[in-house]
Amino acid sequence: MTLYVRMLGVWLCLIPALAMPSGSQEAIAEVGDQTITLHDVDVLIDSSSVIGVPIPPKGTAERNRLRMVILDRMISANLLYLDALSQGLDDNPVYREDVRRYREAMLASLAREKLIGEIEIGDEEVLAYYKSHFDPDTPLTRDLGTAIRAKLRKREFVRRRSEMRDRLRHKVKVEIRAQKLDDGLGDKEVVARIDGKPLLWGEVRRSVMSEPGEKRREALEKAIDYRLLIDYARRHDLERDARYLGRVGEYRKTRLINFHRERLASAWMPSDEEIQAYFERHREKIEVKPRRKVQMVVVKTRQEAENLKRRIEAGELTLYQAAQRYSIDPNAKRNLGEIGWVTQGSGYLALDRLTFELNPGVIGGPVATPAGWHLVKVLETRPGRYHSLDDPATRRQVKRLLEHQREGRYVAALRKEKFPVVVHRQRLKQLLAREQVALGTH
Repeated sequence: MTLYVRMLGVWLCLIPALAMPSGSQEAIAEVGDQTITLHDVDVLIDSSSVIGVPIPPKGTAERNRLRMVILDRMISANLLYLDALSQGLDDNPVYREDVRRYREAMLASLAREKLIGEIEIGDEEVLAYYKSHFDPDTPLTRDLGTAIRAKLRKREFVRRRSEMRDRLRHKVKVEIRAQKLDDGLGDKEVVARIDGKPLLWGEVRRSVMSEPGEKRREALEKAIDYRLLIDYARRHDLERDARYLGRVGEYRKTRLINFHRERLASAWMPSDEEIQAYFERHREKIEVKPRRKVQMVVVKTRQEAENLKRRIEAGELTLYQAAQRYSIDPNAKRNLGEIGWVTQGSGYLALDRLTFELNPGVIGGPVATPAGWHLVKVLETRPGRYHSLDDPATRRQVKRLLEHQREGRYVAALRKEKFPVVVHRQRLKQLLAREQVALGTH
């Protein structure tokens, strides 16, 4: 669960929309006038999967431990939100411009969705395409059918997008004023007019200049379409759409929290001396030591270990077979000697030295420990990290840890001195108990 919590913590820092009011659902925590429900916590967990790490299912102790971690982080994020509001950061021009851009992007997206509509490709269309483009001897497999459907959907999308431009520009006078699109233009220079309304270079510079010179005219045309989509959305009252209102509300909160975090981090920028001192004090926790994935056979005597090694090297049996048949490790019959990842310095000295000197694929040993005589094979390796401040990655990691520590202290002070926080532990306990009964896991 440690990896999952760490990755989810990163996700929380980036997108902590967190705990919008949830109707009649019971609050498990209140931060000022902000409420957090168990549903809010679960939505955040279930929508932030980490590849290769399963989400703990409801009704399990692991899920409940994760819920407590996430609840604490959601409380911290809400404290930062209220603090940002109290400082009037929602009136900051940079923040307001970010919100304006997001609102327009949402309106354009909803308008595009409305104009293009859902694209459904029927089985008969797939079959017709197959018959006209493939040899009869080519079987129409499920994968081929999926590929044809995707191709037809893309083709239809391109056709509808072209129609959309015609529809948007119907009875609209579009006049391109700029002959050359480059950095020689001033931000206040009019590059186009849409029904007489000026489109300034500063409004489209970023999107147009991201394209090479020969494609900038088309990029400008797309920017004009973008403006027309926003106008269409407003004419059709899409600013009252529930999805628009919900997502803009979430974004406003999310962006304000992150905007506040960015300002705090800038103010807390640690000096080189502070980074050095923190690293020296916390080196053991910061440094990630080398790790190796190991397969091992453990027997009672040196002679038995040496005989097994000769037989393995002669090709008479594999290390897997040796572990299954001869290892005195009680788990060997199940795991065939694969004991997983080991960290340098975490085991018996002689065995640790052998393991981290071996090249992958080579059988090492025998070496003695109180557990017996070991033959060792390294299957995979992972290098150590964060071992020296001469390494830029180490310096960045220490800086992040220092900023996180300072943010923690800042949030603790907000909780203690500025905004009331109430956690309804008994209610939470009751909700978890009901869940266990409903799932039959009590």
